Amino acid sequence: MTEGYTFIDQDLEDRFHRWFVRYNPLYFASALLVLLGVYLVGLGLQDIGRADARVELTWVIEIYQVLLIAAAALLMRGANQRRPAVILGMLAALFLIDPTFQNEVLALYEKRFAAIAWGLWSVVKLLALTWALRLKAPDKLFPRVAAFLSPALTLAVIPIGAQWMDMAERRADNHLVVAWLAALAFVFLFKTQFLLKFDGELDDWGKTVLQRCLEVIAQVWFVLGIAHLLSWAFIHETGFQQELFVPFLLMAAVLAKKQETVWVGAILAVLASLGLQPSVMWVALAVAVLLGWRGWREKRSLYYVGAVVAFHLAIRTVGWSEGGLPDASLWLTVLTALALVALAWRFRQPLALAPALVEGKAFAEWIAEQGALGWGVLSLLVGFLLLGLGVWYNWTHRSR
Repeated sequence: MTEGYTFIDQDLEDRFHRWFVRYNPLYFASALLVLLGVYLVGLGLQDIGRADARVELTWVIEIYQVLLIAAAALLMRGANQRRPAVILGMLAALFLIDPTFQNEVLALYEKRFAAIAWGLWSVVKLLALTWALRLKAPDKLFPRVAAFLSPALTLAVIPIGAQWMDMAERRADNHLVVAWLAALAFVFLFKTQFLLKFDGELDDWGKTVLQRCLEVIAQVWFVLGIAHLLSWAFIHETGFQQELFVPFLLMAAVLAKKQETVWVGAILAVLASLGLQPSVMWVALAVAVLLGWRGWREKRSLYYVGAVVAFHLAIRTVGWSEGGLPDASLWLTVLTALALVALAWRFRQPLALAPALVEGKAFAEWIAEQGALGWGVLSLLVGFLLLGLGVWYNWTHRSR
């Protein structure tokens, strides 16, 4: 009986150690209760007519963040307890992006100085957190700057966007500007992934865990950043403009590793921009540059085809502000078709001929409208073109 009791007692002790020491759920419960408490107190103050007092809740949240960072430093640097320290550090990182939406409260009550202080204080907390977790930046200058600049810029979008939306007269336009700034900040963040390393010895698994933690933080920041952006549509009644999604669709096309995701992001970005016609040209031009860059970097000829089509759309929509899609000029149609045929020949890419045939059909319709004169001009052009192609082919194959 005694031995059986000892076995069960030891098993319970091991489980207690595993869950409350290695994976301490008390930390997560603490964070959730603080978030819930801030929300409920804010509602209570609003119910009794003291909504402006919600600004003071900012101090409660800041004190809690300081305690999280201090506790992480104590466990990491004082007790060499890496696992619980990392848990506390990730919770502190969550609070950095303002999950309680206090910046929106500061904006509504015109606390401009407090918003600036929040942004600067966030950088201080970020530096303190990296010190607490014994993280360091690379030795080279650019990675070292990017390691801290990318998260700092991401955090800065929240107070800047909230205050700018509150002060602006043309809030719908400013909402789009902030969306583009946020997307650029997140592209920078995801491309750098903080670039931080542990200031000590880590095995391969430890390095993998560190990288995964940084990726999770970036993803959580992205989700909460989008939540902040969408909340301004409710607060300032700008509505959900489809153009708001354009920068984030382009962002997906920049960051995606799968070719299918790149195409979906690029195509949807162009379609979403149709809600604001003057922006179509710029979005199409951005897609052309993006696809051309990915084609050059990844050696995928199909991206070049997409770049030509997007550039065609960009030129075609210059000055477009109302009505249906403008008709393409003759020279644009001819040049686009020639570029696509050249891509099909150079990369043995038959799919390039599909949009080329569309352009060729438009050109043929234009020629048909011109009668005998048009067909004569076409015949002359094709004759000179074939002569040039014949000479080019013989010249390039002269050594064979």
